[in-house]
Parts: sequence; structure tokens; C-alpha cells
Amino acid sequence: MIKVLTEWSTRPAVATVLTFAGCLTLFLAFVWSPRFSAEASVAQNLGWASSPGFKENDIAAETNPEYSTAGHRTGVFSSQGQFDPIRAETEALIALYHATDGQNWKNQDNWLSDAPLNSWYGVETGVGGRVVGLGLGGNGLRGQLVPGLADLQGLRWLELSRNQIRGSIPSGIGKLSNLESLSLRLNEFDSPIPPSIGRLTKLRSFDADNSGLLGPIPVELTSLKQLNYLNLAANSLTGPLPAQIGQMRELAVVDLRFNALTGEIPVEIASLPKLREFRVAYNALTGQLPGEIGQLSNLRWLDLRENQLSGSIPEELGDLSELTILNLGHNHFSGQIPRSLAKLENLDSLQIYGNRLTGPIPEELGDLRKLRVLVAGDNHLTGELPSTLGQLAELTGLQLDKNLLSGVIPPGIGNLQNLRSVYLGGNHLTGCIPAELQALQQGDLDELALAYCGL
Repeated sequence: MIKVLTEWSTRPAVATVLTFAGCLTLFLAFVWSPRFSAEASVAQNLGWASSPGFKENDIAAETNPEYSTAGHRTGVFSSQGQFDPIRAETEALIALYHATDGQNWKNQDNWLSDAPLNSWYGVETGVGGRVVGLGLGGNGLRGQLVPGLADLQGLRWLELSRNQIRGSIPSGIGKLSNLESLSLRLNEFDSPIPPSIGRLTKLRSFDADNSGLLGPIPVELTSLKQLNYLNLAANSLTGPLPAQIGQMRELAVVDLRFNALTGEIPVEIASLPKLREFRVAYNALTGQLPGEIGQLSNLRWLDLRENQLSGSIPEELGDLSELTILNLGHNHFSGQIPRSLAKLENLDSLQIYGNRLTGPIPEELGDLRKLRVLVAGDNHLTGELPSTLGQLAELTGLQLDKNLLSGVIPPGIGNLQNLRSVYLGGNHLTGCIPAELQALQQGDLDELALAYCGL
């Protein structure tokens, strides 16, 4: 407005007055417009309204995230023409507010006000007032993420879980070069993981389970060399697990359950020295389980159930000295139960049900003194129940039904004080049932057509 008046200063006085009156009318109409009142307050307090580049369009761009590309509007420059990152970050937050139905958030304290950004609900700032964290998890966000998020260049953590965010993850997220933690779980995205996420070289945690992601796991994801935690469970991911995962040597947790992944488990998984949990249950993985997995000396949880894995159970699994959970249920494993599993002295749960296993139950399994759950039902196991099962003092659940087992039930099983459930039906057992098992909370012993001993 000042520029317009200056240009008219050499014209006749009447024209100058008319121009000033017209501009004043436009200015008053803008200020009193309900649509822009809140944003105008922010603009005035940040000094935008006094900068030469400030226009109504700068506010309009925030109410409509498709209006312009974040970081390129004149409103993010100071009066000296220098880029102002604080203004750019404020614009990005305002755009996110409008794009995700901010007026209906559960908590919107101080948003769109002239208060410092670190007093806006969920916003954390650091040195110089730059935004370093944004936590709006479970806050009722509905809508899509905006490209302007890329302007939060100082962001170290972003927590948007448990909302109703739909659409796609903006490719510009790859510009958040300082991001260390990203949580998008429990949302409604319906798009692939953007390859640009591979540029987040400082990222240590990526949690996006049950968030509507689809398509293949981009190989670019394996460029995240600092990543420690990866949870993409309960999505619609397809294709193979990239062999390049072996390059992510900081990985401690990999959770890819409940997807539609295919192909084989890459042998390169054995190159992850810090891996503690590898959970890929409920997919369509095929092929054999590589014996090299026995090199994962820190592995504590191996969950491969509900796939189509075949071949024998590798003897090398017995080298996983820290393993507490081993679940290979409902696959196509064949051959015998490896005796080497008896070396897993920290094992809490052994589940190998629903396969094609043959041969006897190894007596050595009685050495698993910490074992609480043993489930090997629905196989083709033969021979007698080993008496050493009576040594499993911590055992709470024993399920060996639907096999070809014969002989008597070892009396020692009746002495297991922690035992709560026993399933032995569908075998060829004889003799009597230890009387102590009458008090079980769960089981199928009444279906064995055997009497209780001493009764």
C-alpha cells in the first residue's frame, strides 16, 4: 500500500486521496474478514503485515495447502529480504492445522495465536526458537499431511500416531535431515512408503504399524544406517524383504508381521549383530530358513509363524543363546525337532505346531528349565512322551495334540506345579492320566478315554 501511494505522489492530489481511500477500504475488508482473522493475528505479531512482501495470498496459502509450495512464499522473508526459518515453520504448522481439521482437534491450545511456538500444544522448540519436536498423537487429526512439513528443517522427532490421517506421506519428508524418530502408526494412509524416506540418515526409529501403507518396501529404506527400530506391521506391504537389509547394522527390532510379503528370508539378515527381535509372522514367505541366522548372538525373539517356509529347522538355531521366544508355527517345516534346541537355556516359549515334523520329541528338551510354553501339536511326531518333560518346573502350557504319539503319560508331568493347560488328544496314548492333572484349568484330557490314575 505504501508503494502504491508513493507512486501516486507526483500525480494530482485528488487522485492520491482517492487511491488512499480505496486501499483503506480493501485493508479494512481484509482485517475484518472472519476467514482470515486468526491468521492475520499471527501475521501481525510476527511482523509479516509490515514486510514488503506480505499479501493476503500468504494467509490464503495456509488455509489451502495446495495454494503454493512451502518455503517459497514471500511471507517467509524478513523485511531485509532474508529467508526467515521461524516464519516458514509457523506457516507449515498453520497449514497442518487447517489440512487436518485443527478446529476439531482434542487439544489445540495456543494454535494460531501470537504465543511463542513452544506454547502451542505438542510443539517443542530448541535453540533460536526452531521447532525440534511435534507430538500430536491421538489428538484427532483428520485429513492429509501437507508438503509444508518439509519446512520444519530442525525437526528431530515427529509423533502423529493414533489419528485419522489419510492420503500419502509427502515425499518432502526426506528433507527433514535432522529427524531421529518418526511415528505414524494407527493412521489411514493408502499409499506406498516414499523412497525419499531413505534420505533421513539420522533416523533411529520408524514406527508405522497399522497405518494403511501398501506396495513394496523401498530398497531406499535400507539406506537408513542409524535405524534401530523398524515397525511396519499390519499394513499391506508386498514383495520381498530387500537383501540390502543386511547393511542396516544398527537394527535391533524388525517387525513386519501381518503383511503380504513374499520371497525368501534373505541370508543377509545374519549380518545384523544387534538384532534382538525379528518378527515376520503372517506373511507369505517361502523357501528355507537360512542356518546363518544362528549367528545372531543377541536375538531374543524369532517369530516366523503363519508363512510357507519349508525344509528342516536349522540345527544352528541352537546357537541363539539369548533366545526367549521361538515361534515357527503353521509353516511347512519337515524333518525332526533339532536336539540342539535344548541348548537354548533362556527359552521361554517354543512353538512349532502345524508343520510336518516327524520323529520323536527329543529327551533333551527337558533341559529347558526356563521353558513355560511348549506347543508342538498338529505334526507327525511319533514315539513316547519323554519322561524328562517332568523336569520343566516352569511349564504352564503343554500342547502335543494331533500327532502320532504313543505310550503312557509320564507321571512327572503331574508334579508340575505351574501347569495350567495340557492338550494331548488325537494321539495313541495308553495307561492312565496322572491324578494331579484333574485340577487343570484348560485341556482336553477328558477326551482321551483314559481314567485318572488311582481312581
